Amino acid sequence: MSQMVKCGICGRLYNERYLNSHILRSHRQQYDSASRERQESQLIEKILVLSQKLSDQGRKSLRHRLSVLMRTPSTNTELQNDGS
Repeated sequence: MSQMVKCGICGRLYNERYLNSHILRSHRQQYDSASRERQESQLIEKILVLSQKLSDQGRKSLRHRLSVLMRTPSTNTELQNDGS
């Protein structure tokens, strides 16, 4: 039996099998190249809002992980070794 999952864009619940179709049909404009800049700005705002909800230790960890991402092109190993 398929489970219900939340759309990462609109937050509505959908059957897991239907989610990809929903995203392509309902949120296609968000994948247009013209909207990429607007989308990036919205993502940055979401990250800022969410980071304000973190504890001091959580923010410290987030800053460290972001600095690792900025320093090296291949960070998967370092981020996994961070204990997260």
